[in-house]
Amino acid sequence: MLLACPLVRSVPVDYVDPQEAEEVSDAAVNDCIVTNYAELKAALEDPAKFNNKCKTGTASAAIFTQCTGKFERDADGPIVLNSGITVWTIKPWCKTKPLGQDIKIDLGKNSNVAVIVAKPTTADTSSSFTLDNINFVFSGSGGSCTSEPCAVVQIDAFRTVTISNTKINAGNSAVAAASIPASGIRINSAETIKLERVGINQVQLDGILVEGGGKVEGKTVKVKGCGGNGLQYKTCASNDVKESLKLEGLPASSFIGNGNAGLLMDCLAAPESNTKAVPVTLSQVTFSKNAKRGMWLRGTFAVNIKKGSVDGNGDKESNICGGGVRVILRNTATVKTGLTVDGTTVKGNKAKYGAGICFQSRSTATVGSPLLPQSLLRLTGNPLVDKNEAKVCGGGLATIANLDTERMAVAIDRGTKWGKNEAEKGKTWCDALEGKDEDDADFSKFKSIWFTDPSDIVN
Repeated sequence: MLLACPLVRSVPVDYVDPQEAEEVSDAAVNDCIVTNYAELKAALEDPAKFNNKCKTGTASAAIFTQCTGKFERDADGPIVLNSGITVWTIKPWCKTKPLGQDIKIDLGKNSNVAVIVAKPTTADTSSSFTLDNINFVFSGSGGSCTSEPCAVVQIDAFRTVTISNTKINAGNSAVAAASIPASGIRINSAETIKLERVGINQVQLDGILVEGGGKVEGKTVKVKGCGGNGLQYKTCASNDVKESLKLEGLPASSFIGNGNAGLLMDCLAAPESNTKAVPVTLSQVTFSKNAKRGMWLRGTFAVNIKKGSVDGNGDKESNICGGGVRVILRNTATVKTGLTVDGTTVKGNKAKYGAGICFQSRSTATVGSPLLPQSLLRLTGNPLVDKNEAKVCGGGLATIANLDTERMAVAIDRGTKWGKNEAEKGKTWCDALEGKDEDDADFSKFKSIWFTDPSDIVN
C-alpha cells in the first residue's frame, strides 16, 4: 500500500548550498557541453553520435550542462542512458561556481516522473556513475510511472555510485508528494554508494531506496515529507563484508516527516557464514516527526547512534514497539551484535511498548546456550530519554529477548538522563510484554530481561 503525503505545499528543505569553495568547473571549453534538455537527452542516449568529445574512453562518457542553458523537458519521457557506457560523469559547466543546474519537469507535458535511468549492459569492476550539482524541479500534478520500482533517478548495477549537491523536488516550488508516485533515488546492486549534500522532498515512495547491499556513506543528507521512508536499505547482499551504513551530519543530516520511518534497514537473513556484524553508524543525524518510527533496523548489526536527535516519531495505536528507535538484532553463534546510544536525545516518541527505544534480540539458533554471544545495549555519553509515551508498557525503554535462545546485556551509564516518560506500567522500562509484533515474534514467549556482564562493556 502506498502511503501518500498530504496534498499541501511544501516547506523548503534546509539545504546547504553546493560547491561553496569551487570557483571554476573542471570542464574545458572544448569538452562535451550541452545547452538544453534535447541535447542532454541526445548526449546521454548516444554520446559518440551527439559529439565524439562526449566519450572520454572506450566505455566512458562525461556530459557537462552549460549553466546558462535552459533544461526544460517537453513531451519526452525518461532519459535512458546508453547501456554500453560503464563510467558516467554528469555535472554542470560554469565560468563561475555552479549553484546547481535545474532540470525542469512539467508533469502537464509528460506525466512520467522518471527522469534518469542508468543500467550498463556489463558492470565491470571499474563501472561508476557520478551525478553532481543537478537539481530536479517538478511542476504540475498527476504524475505517473510505468517502471517498477520507480524513481526519479534510477541507477542499476554500477559498482560505484556518487551523488552530490543534488536536490529532488525540494524548495518552495516543490509539488505535492501524490504527484510523484516514485522514490527520489533508487540505487540497486552497487558496492560503494556516496551521498553528499543531497536533498529530497515530498515523493510518494521512499526518498532514497538502496537495494542489493552496498557500503553507503552519506553526509548532509536531508529527506522530508515522503510517503514511505526517508531512506530504505533492503535486500542486503549475501556477503556481509560488502554491507555498511554510515550517515553523518557535517553539519546536519535529517529525516523529517516521512510517512513510515526516517530510516528502515532490513537485512532479515543472518547467515552463519557472516564473519562480523554489519556496522551502522548514525552521527549527528536528526529523525523527527516520522509517522511510524524514527528508525527500524533488523539484521546482524553493530549500531552506533551518536550525538543525534530522535524526537516526535511514532504513534501509540499502530506502532507495536519502538516509536523512536527499534532495533531487532539477529545473532549467530559467532557474531556479536549490539546497539549503542551515545549522547543522543530520544524525546517525545510514541508506541504501544518501548516508545523511546525498543531493543530486541533474536538468535538464529533454536536452542539456547551460555556460549551464545550476548547482544549488548549500551546507553552512554549522557543521553537524554524524556517525554516518550507508551500506551501499555515501557515509556522510555523496552528490552526483549526469548529466554530460551537468547542472552542479552544492558549497560546504562550513570550519566543517562531519564525524564518524564509515560506508560500504563513501566514508565521508564518495560518488563512485561504480550501479543505479537511485525517481526512475527510471539511476545508470550518473550520477556524483557536485564542483566549485565561487565566484560561486555568496553570503555
